[in-house]
Amino acid sequence: MASNKQANYIRKERIPVLSAIPSAQLKLSSLPRRPAPAQPSGQNESLLTNHFPCEFKKNLPLYQYDVAIEEIGSRSGEWYEVKGRARCALIMQSIVSNGGFATNVIVWYDEQKCLYSTSQLSSPMLIHSPEGQSRLNIKSFANQWSTDDIQNYITGRATEYPYDAVRILETLLKKSLQDRIQVVNNNCYFLDEVAKPVGGGFYERFGFVQSLNLTSHRITLSIQTKLTTFYPEMSLLDFVHTHIGAKRVPNEYEWKKLNRTLKNCSIVTQQSNWKQVFEIDQFDKRRPGEIKIESGETLIEYFKNKKNIQLTQTNYPCVQVYFPNEYDKPCHLPLEVCRIRAWQVYDKPLSKAQEAQQPRKYIPKPYERHNAIMKMLQKCDYNSRSNRLCREVGFSIDDSQMLRLNARVLTQPQIQTGPNSRANVRIGRIPLDGHLFTPKPLSTLSITYFGNDIERERDLMKKFADTLLQVMNNYHVDVRYRKHTVSPTIDKITEHFHSMNESKCQFVLCVMSGRSEEDLKQLKADIKDCGTIKYGIMTQCVLLSKVAANRSLTGYCENLIRKINFKNSGINTKVNLNQSLKNKKSTTDAYMFFGADVIHPTNVTRQHPSIAVVVGSCDSLCSTTAVRVCQQFPKEGKCSIETIIGMTDMVEQLLDNYRQVNKILPNKVVFYRDGVDDGQFGKIIEHEIPAIQEAFNRIYGDNGNHPKLTFIVVKKRHNTRFFNRNPSTKEVNNMSIGAVIDTTIVHPYQNNFYLNSHNAFQGVNHPSLYHVLLDDIGFTADELPLLTYHLCFTDPRSSASEAIPSVVHQADIAALKARDLFYDDERSSATSAGGRSQPLRDPQLSDLDFKILETHKMYFDEFSVKENLSLSPLLEVLADVLHRYSKHDPSLEQPLRSILSINNQQNALLNLPCIDTQRGYMCVKTITSFPEILPAIDGVVSLFNSNNGRLLLIADAKEITARRTATVSFLATKLLALNKLKNENAVLTIIGCGVQGRAHLDVFTELFKWNKIYLWSRNMTHAIDLQSVYSSKLNNIELLENLNDNRIQQSDVICTCTASEEALLSLHQVKKGVHINAVGSFRATMRELADDLMLSSDTTVIVDSKESAMKEAGEIIQSKAEILAELGELIENNEFCNDISKDKITIFKSVGMAIEDLAAAIVLYEYLQECREK
Repeated sequence: MASNKQANYIRKERIPVLSAIPSAQLKLSSLPRRPAPAQPSGQNESLLTNHFPCEFKKNLPLYQYDVAIEEIGSRSGEWYEVKGRARCALIMQSIVSNGGFATNVIVWYDEQKCLYSTSQLSSPMLIHSPEGQSRLNIKSFANQWSTDDIQNYITGRATEYPYDAVRILETLLKKSLQDRIQVVNNNCYFLDEVAKPVGGGFYERFGFVQSLNLTSHRITLSIQTKLTTFYPEMSLLDFVHTHIGAKRVPNEYEWKKLNRTLKNCSIVTQQSNWKQVFEIDQFDKRRPGEIKIESGETLIEYFKNKKNIQLTQTNYPCVQVYFPNEYDKPCHLPLEVCRIRAWQVYDKPLSKAQEAQQPRKYIPKPYERHNAIMKMLQKCDYNSRSNRLCREVGFSIDDSQMLRLNARVLTQPQIQTGPNSRANVRIGRIPLDGHLFTPKPLSTLSITYFGNDIERERDLMKKFADTLLQVMNNYHVDVRYRKHTVSPTIDKITEHFHSMNESKCQFVLCVMSGRSEEDLKQLKADIKDCGTIKYGIMTQCVLLSKVAANRSLTGYCENLIRKINFKNSGINTKVNLNQSLKNKKSTTDAYMFFGADVIHPTNVTRQHPSIAVVVGSCDSLCSTTAVRVCQQFPKEGKCSIETIIGMTDMVEQLLDNYRQVNKILPNKVVFYRDGVDDGQFGKIIEHEIPAIQEAFNRIYGDNGNHPKLTFIVVKKRHNTRFFNRNPSTKEVNNMSIGAVIDTTIVHPYQNNFYLNSHNAFQGVNHPSLYHVLLDDIGFTADELPLLTYHLCFTDPRSSASEAIPSVVHQADIAALKARDLFYDDERSSATSAGGRSQPLRDPQLSDLDFKILETHKMYFDEFSVKENLSLSPLLEVLADVLHRYSKHDPSLEQPLRSILSINNQQNALLNLPCIDTQRGYMCVKTITSFPEILPAIDGVVSLFNSNNGRLLLIADAKEITARRTATVSFLATKLLALNKLKNENAVLTIIGCGVQGRAHLDVFTELFKWNKIYLWSRNMTHAIDLQSVYSSKLNNIELLENLNDNRIQQSDVICTCTASEEALLSLHQVKKGVHINAVGSFRATMRELADDLMLSSDTTVIVDSKESAMKEAGEIIQSKAEILAELGELIENNEFCNDISKDKITIFKSVGMAIEDLAAAIVLYEYLQECREK
């Protein structure tokens, strides 16, 4: 605990997070020029855009200096560099306002290490503040630019984009308003704007973002309004109370939500006079009086004695925090000394409770957005004489109205909904009108209600199911269906999908009903995890609330048909891309379309990789697609990764898939790349395009055979908006769908264009910006926008055109789903010492690694099985398969084992197969039995995918058998005995200390706390060895001298794990109410329990399989004891288990089954899928 170390703590050097991708200069000659202007055709449209023409003085010098803001230490008397941006800005403002520079010198400061001026300044130079306690240290002259650099680039006289000159002028514009605005993440917020509370303690502020744009004719300033949610500047304790809506200590569920909400939030502390900044990691469960620091004081004593702060809210847990970017020294702070820092953006989604506390979020109409932008610009008042910075650099802007320009409206595509039917496309909508191009029949459809109130919702469910089935019939989708009701618990969901898999159900339509958004989110995750991932069953989730609210249930079901038919490999529509390709496609041309996207965490680590996705079309019409997902990460530490480093492998695989489907390779490739930030075009050209060409090398060989490649960057995140304003009526509406803008505000000579390919039903249209980085195909100014527009109609699941080409949209969705699948914020929220990676000092490409996600095979030896076979999930899967086995679930098959005798009857090779089609797995255990040579069985368990036959893993059979047998014993104990036990008095006895005895001791001590444990073995050396092995972690193990030892009658649970052929336990040796797991004998000639114990009227006998027990269990065969039930029958029969008298002896007799091996292999495999780094 480091809470009292702040005064003496030496801050580590802060290592910035750097990119591992080498920088690349983007030269003018490296990008294709804009093709000749398009021939006038079709409809034109006059638009306004939120760009405003502006200008600066010509040939104005712009000087940059390296500087530092310094203060003198109160104790050391030495100057040190100030780090906080706010503090630096305050000191700099004081120096400037108090005459630190000559009156004819203007300067502006970026609040970090750069000072700018239009005048030459002496360096090095020190300028002190009036009070002499702080100063500006101008270290050196860094560089010089000019406003002419911008004009030269616009006119084509310069070949390098003037990033620095633009950045310096954008900084000047913000600084010209510094007394009136707060800048947060490049967004500006006027200080006189009133913040609006939005519930949960948060508030919203209305602001704007501005940027200078170098367009085809001039420089413009774009203004876009922003609405941002912020954390409140308030006491952390007050925020906790506000967030939960009560002045009390939160419960466990509320702490969990607060952990998510406040993760990485910055706070300041009372003892540092609200200056020292920490980052919140999580709330600790301990209170201030329960945490001691190195001096031995509790936090209460420390704050009272050292900080003179008397803590009053000591019943609240502490919060664990870190110094920013220093995650190896956690500190613990009482809530009442913490305060949330001001101006922190809250960018996590609002909870249902927060949404309930505010009116539905209003989306401004086009005319409202237009007016808000004009109002915001006029409030900036850059042309004011009082704005000295703007006046001195000669900045002026036309803020009277938005810039007017002309757009072309492209023709909509021809879309086939069948061989002889065409969709009547209107305003981007794609009606099917009763037709699917290729309807695919469903052999079995399950319409399943997941909820707890079927009686109340039965009529709605019936209406929905009837409507859906009628629509499917109308669209010629042949289907056999069944209806089910499932309680939305993980056990019931697993059971249902297991049942569906057993019955070979092809598709499950999941109708979800829940009380809260969080419940529904978890329910959907469980359905996808269980149905799609575990069993490979196609699923489609539907919210019953949306069904109820939908006015046109038929229309809703028609949209569902699109998704169902698409997932079932049917074809909904085909877009005639030949219409857009025109002269760019001959009869021998084969086109392939790619879309790619990357989702980056803030800092990429091995634990939090970036997710890269590449989608490739499977034909020239882009009617079907394939996808590849890749994780990319540094081998250690953290860095940033802007490019797709697995591009070559993914493109190669998708090209090979195209060849398999079409028997030919494409000769023309159009590649759309999303997720590229400004200034990264050079890295894409230097790294990704060559990676694609390397994939061509691998597939096509000689360069002369390579396909022609056109590569386009898609940019969705930009601030340009367009408005259709009628000059006479002044009415403001959205731009038309299909409008393309490739003049006036686009690049001066590079090939880029804006395209609005979708219709906004709310708010203002957000057209995408496309920038061509390579064009070997040679599209004209008409052809590429038209092709791009028509590709926005090719998503078979959508009833309208997309905002971007469908291959890119599918990549976006796949990346988001992959992120949700592989990131578990709940698990990763707790940070231990060293749990967060440190930045790499000089990351290189060689420091990076990637992995294309696919099913991996792995061998688990006996040590790996023991270490990785988690007992809790194993209990769940065992309960499921045993329950289904007892119900004679047809999806679970367990044929008779095959035995191949070798040399004589004693040596044998055994195969134990089984299949679980509901879960999508099949398994075979192959073992040898050579009793005179090997003391135990030897062999492997092999797990396969039952849908495609692929081998998934191989594991050691001996350890699998031991662990799953012991876990089944504990499952029986849990059902039949644990409700009668108390931990402080519970006694466990294990008879037989070989492989099974050790496994039972392992499992039973991990899952339950025993007061006493007794061991006995026919070979007491084994018992002594087992006690010795566990002596370091269990001090309650004792050895029994023999089975007549009186202590055995103290036992609450007894596990017999021997291969004895003579009974070891009789009725007189055990007490009433004891539970016995008899797992050692597995032949008719073997037994561990005497007849009087088996046949006593006080004894209840349960088995794992009646069929197997009657054939193989010596105790059952020899005593002819009555079997009450199979263990699987008790899984959901709590009343039976609870009704067993405390004095009743319960015996669980197990001979083992192949389905138990299957359960263990499934848990191992799913562990392998979760731990992708192994």
